[in-house]
Amino acid sequence: MPRIALPTWRRRTAAIAATGALAIVAAGLVIPTGANALSTTSGPNVSNLNLGDAPVGLNDVDMRTGSVAPTSTQLSIARSIGATTRWNRFGTPESMINHSGFLATGLSSTDAVAAARSFLSSKAGLFRLTTAQVAALELVNDSRMAQSAGHAVLFRQKFGNLPAALDGMVTVGVVSGKVSYVSSSIAPTTATPGSASLSPTAAWSKAAQNVGRPVGTISNVRVDARTGFTVFRVAGYAQEQQVRLRALPTYTGAVRPVFEANVVNVEGANTLAYTSFVDAASGGVLVRYNRVDNSMYNEAFTGSITATKCAVNGPFRVDVNTKSIIVAASAAIVTNDIVLNLRFGSATGPVVANSDTATSPEAITYSPTAGVPAGNYFVEVCPFNPPTVPFIPPGTYVGTFSASEVQAEAVPYPPKWKYFLANPVLNFSPTNTTDSRKIGCWVKSVGGTTVPNCDDPPSPLINLAARGPWDYNFRTNTPTFTTNGNAANTAEAWFSPLTPGGAQRPVSPDRQYGFNNPLQDFKDIWNNEKCNPLTSFTTAKNNNDILAATTNLFSSHNRMHDWSYFLGSPSRTTTCRTTTSVTVRPAASPRPAAKATPRSATCRPAPSQVASRASSAATTPTRSRSRTASRRSPTSTFSSPSPAPSTLPASTATTT
Repeated sequence: MPRIALPTWRRRTAAIAATGALAIVAAGLVIPTGANALSTTSGPNVSNLNLGDAPVGLNDVDMRTGSVAPTSTQLSIARSIGATTRWNRFGTPESMINHSGFLATGLSSTDAVAAARSFLSSKAGLFRLTTAQVAALELVNDSRMAQSAGHAVLFRQKFGNLPAALDGMVTVGVVSGKVSYVSSSIAPTTATPGSASLSPTAAWSKAAQNVGRPVGTISNVRVDARTGFTVFRVAGYAQEQQVRLRALPTYTGAVRPVFEANVVNVEGANTLAYTSFVDAASGGVLVRYNRVDNSMYNEAFTGSITATKCAVNGPFRVDVNTKSIIVAASAAIVTNDIVLNLRFGSATGPVVANSDTATSPEAITYSPTAGVPAGNYFVEVCPFNPPTVPFIPPGTYVGTFSASEVQAEAVPYPPKWKYFLANPVLNFSPTNTTDSRKIGCWVKSVGGTTVPNCDDPPSPLINLAARGPWDYNFRTNTPTFTTNGNAANTAEAWFSPLTPGGAQRPVSPDRQYGFNNPLQDFKDIWNNEKCNPLTSFTTAKNNNDILAATTNLFSSHNRMHDWSYFLGSPSRTTTCRTTTSVTVRPAASPRPAAKATPRSATCRPAPSQVASRASSAATTPTRSRSRTASRRSPTSTFSSPSPAPSTLPASTATTT
């Protein structure tokens, strides 16, 4: 069933162009005029989705334009405290962390709020604020972390007498007088909003019309002194409606007076909820958030296993409307290899789905075509036997059980790659088409069922160094369905020998790379056509085996990356992965590994973190290319410290 969330300070970002109406551009803001200045066409809205959800309602929109870059002074301050910093569109720190220590120490160990404010005051220039502006920040909340000495201290800006409607926030993570993390949407401006010319109810009416809803008779208008909302009834709406005056900073220094309007109607099967920020002078909707998320059931669980004993969580009851169940669990010590089983009916009932794809975490998607049978489900977490590495106690784990009324799409698993383990058959006959490649499968069995067409060697390809299948994007948590993954990005580069910028790379919706897909087989074209470019580079001649060669290079680079990892190669100085993670050695103290962190394409040196096999910092990536005297073949951005072996077709050699 739908779930409505109306968090006061929730921030989403999206962009949409004003359509079918006049727009006024002023002070870094696009101000639409008229009730329907924003498109009300419904469509997919990724920002509103939970796992397994389907799009509901209208897209989020943000009509603010422009951005400000950080100054050299700000960059210098960030470097001086050893911070890895990401910057927001206001030109202030969006997030700051020192991976090898703290952002500040020696602050008050008894008053987290005082420590946080002291840090902000001492680093006011970093946020382009004055010390007076820091002192004027309003304390929103001091949240003590459970079972920890840590605090999350949240402050908010005010513009004139109005608090910020969106942005203008800063959170400081404080633990025992030390600052560990900062995130913000601080708007560095001294501007104040103008006066409102609309009434609260008129502004709400603009918001309702913007989402295509009629405005009925308004009655019972009152002000909630606690929240500041003007609350009233509207004919045709089941719930009371809310609106209040706030200030909205733009990305280029201006501040607009806006009404924060909640348009809500939940009745029977109909669910609608939007928060819109209406310009209090023009009546245009400047920002709009869809507050409806589809999620029928979501519950966390935890437990503990041993090296030989499983644990069971449940029951989790689902109803007849359930279309999919998604279970995910992770061991506290990620090297502890776990297996997930989803059981129906009882703790010892039949296993309807399971997962054993890596060490930890593991995830199950159970979405039978006819729907999920109603009843009780249990999640069994077991140690993998025999373990990949020695089991390290404690065997604690955490997980989530989610049920949804939306059918989940099945992702083909496991992925497979067909490539040469060493080199093609050295047969130079013009009629030779011998394909000596082998099919490497990520795993050889799924749910106890043997995966067909897997050669051993090289199957299975799964290993600790890869952390996930070679074609997996850890930023989106989805496969790429091509030769692009966490450790290599490989494509044809006939016109660019140093970068994988060509248009040709295999696309395999079934995740079978190098075979069972058009033009991906190997036919030894370059040899058989006697190096004739007029015939080799044609569809009839398999495009010179370019897709097979690209798959081969991608596979070889991943093999070398994973092999180098187990030699103890430090990723800090030798790789540029899309996403890297810290894996604590089994001999180290048993604490959880650091969370995987997405990184940008530009890699810069950073201090080492803890004893690890893979670090989350890197230098400029090695660029690899494959070429012959008469043609250029695939190029791959590769994160291995050493050259790949010559594993391409006979006429191709890999150089670094």
